Amino acid sequence: MSFLSLETNAPYMWQEHTEKHGRMLETEIFHTDNNFIDGVPIVDNYIVLSKEGKLFLDKILNPDERDDENLDLFLKACHHFYTAKRYDSMVPDYIY
Repeated sequence: MSFLSLETNAPYMWQEHTEKHGRMLETEIFHTDNNFIDGVPIVDNYIVLSKEGKLFLDKILNPDERDDENLDLFLKACHHFYTAKRYDSMVPDYIY
């Protein structure tokens, strides 16, 4: 969740669903515009990753990478971003 929040600039929240939502894409869609700093990368109404983000996500999920100290440090930094993004999403816009 932390890396996905960093990659997409979105504050994901854990929530259980009892119904199936959305549909599975048949082809991968990636964003190519890195200028979404205050927004979210959306393509065809989907929040999407960059190709580099997908490759990095594959690395995170690879059991052989679990002992990589640099990866662990990066994921801790991602968690700080994720936590700040979640709290920021709870603050009403009129305060800014």
